This record gives sequence, structure tokens and C-alpha cells, in this order.
Amino acid sequence: GMLMHHALIRNNTSGWQEQIIDGKNGFSFNTLSVEELASCVEKMLSKKLSNEALQEMGNASFEIAQKF
Repeated sequence: GMLMHHALIRNNTSGWQEQIIDGKNGFSFNTLSVEELASCVEKMLSKKLSNEALQEMGNASFEIAQKF
């Protein structure tokens, strides 16, 4: 996902802080919370996030991935 310029939704298990800057390149959620996952999906699919905003998130993912 990250090297393909994708915005991410990721659970907050080991290593997530290295991959997600919440709101910049995607959204993170508590592994045990279905409600938080649903909220992340709603944010990603909402009309409030323009295609340009999603593209910027994907570009940020790519930049973060390049550090590894």
C-alpha cells in the first residue's frame, strides 16, 4: 500500500507509529474497537475528503515508506 501511494487504515499494533501519522497519510484504530475501525472507514469514504486530499495522503504514505 504505502509504496503504491495509498492512504491507509491500520490497527494500532506493533509498528503502527512508524507507518501512520494519523490524518496525514491515513487513520489508525484500536485493534479491539470495531467502532473505531468503522469511524476510520467512514472518514476515508466520506465526501469530506476530496480526491485531492486522498491523493495527498497517498503521497505522504509513499514518502514515509521511502525512509525504510
